[in-house]
Amino acid sequence: MATTITLPAPYSSVKESVIFEIDRDIDAVAEVMINGYLKQMPKNAYKVNVAQYFRDDFTIAPLDAESEPTLQVWDGVGLGRVVNALITVDSVLSEEVPLLCADKQPAPNRFMSDLRRRNAMPGQIDELPVYATTPAVVVYGSVQVSVPAGISCVGFRIPTDAPPRFAVDMRSPDGEVQDRIEYEIEENNGVRIAWINAYGQIDYWNFAVRRKSSTKITKEKIYTEAGYTATSIQADTTKSVTSCPLPETQANVLSQIFVSESVWCIVGDRVCPIDITSESITTYDVEKLSSVQIEYRNKIR
Repeated sequence: MATTITLPAPYSSVKESVIFEIDRDIDAVAEVMINGYLKQMPKNAYKVNVAQYFRDDFTIAPLDAESEPTLQVWDGVGLGRVVNALITVDSVLSEEVPLLCADKQPAPNRFMSDLRRRNAMPGQIDELPVYATTPAVVVYGSVQVSVPAGISCVGFRIPTDAPPRFAVDMRSPDGEVQDRIEYEIEENNGVRIAWINAYGQIDYWNFAVRRKSSTKITKEKIYTEAGYTATSIQADTTKSVTSCPLPETQANVLSQIFVSESVWCIVGDRVCPIDITSESITTYDVEKLSSVQIEYRNKIR
């Protein structure tokens, strides 16, 4: 019997075990090639976990802000949101299987985000990641784009003439609405934050209120004949922003920012990596609505 390889489930997450199963009739140590690494397995081994070998291949980041169309589609692999994995055993090459770097598995024919109501200003870009088991379309008003089966990302530049409230739908080719994202146009520019969400995709939110900006100065000194002399001076600026009052479900989704692996501040068309310095999530109860306050600073390399 020839060596056969059984693949893990499509879109398994490398944050958990990703198991390839091996069936072979060769009574010898198996040499398995995994993403450029050679791994030797005991004779009686028939499973190999490849998660650690592919995790560093994900390059998840916000979309390039230069895209002009109202709706534009990118392939999830090209954006670094999906990695196609395969292995070689006894010179037998397996088929490819797509993997994610995510805490939650996507539901089919859905947008890959728990942020169901969003805010944005005209001209800003938002992302609508899609998991479709069959081809679908994403629709804004009379504008629509086709989405292939699999995971892809629809970049949505908010039109200058967008109404105060509107929706973007995911539909089947025959027009059935499968999922919906609702938008509200912001009057205040605020501070736009982007982060990797639980599905390994990018979400955005405009924090309307800028609370404060403070700078801590750290000096190292030595004592000389002329007195104390500074040998190094470092300035660490921390900023604080707060959302408008939100329903509790929205506030809970925004809380993903505090545990996200990567967070960015969007300034015009520039994407600036930041560190979240908040040690706890601060919410304020305002007539049964909550707001989320975060503190952050520029990413320290």
